[in-house]
Amino acid sequence: MTNPFPEPPASPSPARRARAAAERADRVRRELRELAGSEQPDAQRRLALLVAVEAATAAAGRAAAWVFELAARTADFDLAEFGAAVLTCGQELDPADHDTGGVSADVALVLNGFVLPGTGLTAGERRALTELGAAALALSGAVAGGRAAADLPPLTARLDGITGTGRAAA
Repeated sequence: MTNPFPEPPASPSPARRARAAAERADRVRRELRELAGSEQPDAQRRLALLVAVEAATAAAGRAAAWVFELAARTADFDLAEFGAAVLTCGQELDPADHDTGGVSADVALVLNGFVLPGTGLTAGERRALTELGAAALALSGAVAGGRAAADLPPLTARLDGITGTGRAAA
């Protein structure tokens, strides 16, 4: 009898993810340089999209830094894994991926199914962490939905707002 629940495919290693993120960043920088002087409407739309994606990536990095600080303070491995998922979510955003926005199923699972640690965090920090997972997933949804240039700026601001609220709740 075959297993009705096959094993999920192995997720890429952290080193492989880092290489892919670096390659994407290089590709984006090259494209930004090429588009910067263009006055064509399509080029301007593409430039706005790339700027929005890069801003979202930076906001995810700031949010992840806060989560890593919490993980260090509480010595909680699961919290560190959540921070890594927030960081990876920002790094994997890909406007060319119309299915998932570039975010792997493994990362989405961590962001969506994160269980808050019971000790060492204030109520405000726990609330901010809950919102952070949803906001990070919303980034990939905006990219996958094809409205990244319009939807990412307010989501990026929301991510920064959640991070600020969480830091203030310490």
